[in-house]
Amino acid sequence: MVASRPTGLRLACARKYGQSNQMDFSDLSGSGTAIVQRKGRAVYLAVQDGPLLMLSEIDWIEAVGLYAKVHTGGEIYAIERSLAELELDLYGLGFSRISACAVVNLDRLFGLHLDAEGDYRVELQDGTRLLLGRSYRKRVQDRLSL
Repeated sequence: MVASRPTGLRLACARKYGQSNQMDFSDLSGSGTAIVQRKGRAVYLAVQDGPLLMLSEIDWIEAVGLYAKVHTGGEIYAIERSLAELELDLYGLGFSRISACAVVNLDRLFGLHLDAEGDYRVELQDGTRLLLGRSYRKRVQDRLSL
């Protein structure tokens, strides 16, 4: 599946994470709409026509055009929800927005690194490094008690 060409902020997000102007979803394990569901004490992200993803299994979520890509280990799922909608659904459940393009699971955070340009990068346990937006830095540091 290839989504429409991104513009403005979506194009900036695409460039930030090394994506081309055409969004390629060939790397996906599944796709569809998603909602947050509770089953007892466990909380899941239910992907239509896909699996129930335990929130604890989600590493990070990125904005891609009109979709979001949910990264869980080696699997990637596209969902038809904006990052802003997902951020609201995941509020108070251990996730934090780190840029206009990404939300991370704080339990998967390994560290913060300052790069040569003076920007912070969030490093996840799997080695993934994501840019920490300047306007989100204080919020993330407060959530991590740094």
